[in-house]
Amino acid sequence: QGDYANLADHPYPGFILLDLNMPRKDGRTALREIKEEIGTDKAEILRVLDKTIPYDLPPHLLGNLWDGKYKGQEQTWVAMRFTGIDNDIVLDADDHPEFSRWQWVGLEETLGLIVPFKRDTYLQIIEAFKDLACT
Repeated sequence: QGDYANLADHPYPGFILLDLNMPRKDGRTALREIKEEIGTDKAEILRVLDKTIPYDLPPHLLGNLWDGKYKGQEQTWVAMRFTGIDNDIVLDADDHPEFSRWQWVGLEETLGLIVPFKRDTYLQIIEAFKDLACT
């Protein structure tokens, strides 16, 4: 269950950030992906970033993730407005859950919650979507 930190305790925060490996940058693909990842597609697309943002794995993870086939990823980022309720989010809806927990936080708080090697990526995302936060 999420908590409503830093969004004035509003039960329906206005913003979802989602990193996707999408071959096509379109809303239909994004909604299908969130249905697989968080068990709901109750959201509206606010913006699909017009460029992919790459990141490299740190040396200690190279060869340990993704069967050693990749050194990082390029991701398409999507900002969405959540239109459901907290109980619509079901992390184990898919056979292979990607997440074990979730919470609502302010956009800039994400920097303190992510793995350090993705910090530069998230700085770019915050800059790209800050005008949409809490709208």
